[in-house]
Amino acid sequence: MCCFFSISIAGVQNIFSEIDAQLNLNIIDLLSSPPANGTKDPNAVINARNLYASCMDEAGIEDDGVAPVLSIINNEFGGWPILQGSSWDPSKFNLFNLLIKLRRYDNGFLFSVVTATNQQNSSVYDIEVKIRFLLF
Repeated sequence: MCCFFSISIAGVQNIFSEIDAQLNLNIIDLLSSPPANGTKDPNAVINARNLYASCMDEAGIEDDGVAPVLSIINNEFGGWPILQGSSWDPSKFNLFNLLIKLRRYDNGFLFSVVTATNQQNSSVYDIEVKIRFLLF
């Protein structure tokens, strides 16, 4: 009975993996192709295509460099000590406000921000920024 259950679970997981892979391919096809002749896509699809195209524009990303990210870090989030060194002013730092601002950018699509217990010291919490690995 246990062996059958293990095989059944593995088979179901394999089916879901295949469905997930096919769904990702379908999404890539949708985002990388123009709308069908004579049709107008909803704004959500147009915006998704624009986002996808900007992510795939490796030359544009390389040309922009880190300037857009640094601008957000410095202007939206109040800087980052590791980047600003001695010019960073800790008296202006407010973790609560920073977490609220980060949540505006955290839709789980590109990255997520979570708090977790530190593995070396359970009385300390870490802020983790996790990058999502996209298949396209």
